[in-house]
Amino acid sequence: MEQLSADKLLEMYRMLVLCRRLDEKILELNTTGLLSGWQHLGAGHEGLQVGVCMAGRKDDYMMLSHRGFHRPVAKRVPVKKILAPLAGRASGSGG
Repeated sequence: MEQLSADKLLEMYRMLVLCRRLDEKILELNTTGLLSGWQHLGAGHEGLQVGVCMAGRKDDYMMLSHRGFHRPVAKRVPVKKILAPLAGRASGSGG
């Protein structure tokens, strides 16, 4: 099994924190009415999502479904593009 460098571990940790902060921001925006609908947040699932994405290749495809916000973060999609479709904006990463 390949050993992970300190830099790679730090990068993974930063992704984990960014995923959690994104969930917190989505919850805040939904609570204040800036987002509509229901979002299935993934707090507690960050490690799985980040680990899978960082183990894959950059050109791997992914399908988003239930609790799907962390995978685009781990694939380095800008957070604004992830939030845009939730806010009803066409500038998002959803299609």
